Amino acid sequence: MNDLIKETITLTQCLGKENTQVLLEGDIIVSDAKPDMSVILKTDAKTQIDRLDVTTDRIGFAGKLNIKVLYLARGADKPIHSMSVAMPIDDFVHMEGV
Repeated sequence: MNDLIKETITLTQCLGKENTQVLLEGDIIVSDAKPDMSVILKTDAKTQIDRLDVTTDRIGFAGKLNIKVLYLARGADKPIHSMSVAMPIDDFVHMEGV
């Protein structure tokens, strides 16, 4: 008896490579439930791309930048607090040959 074997094959082809820098402007507001910041101890950010639009020589993208902040609070019982915020991203990159 013949057994059917199913395998997934993924082919990735690099069409180009490009770096970009996106400038995000905005305020990060500490909620009323958390104490005010005195000193920022550490920040971490990760991008989340939700949409890609590929056209001739251009790639558009949209998503968000998920930011985590660890900070020293001003006049609080517990001195160290953290907060998270997401800032929207919507930009494009020129890339010849795409």
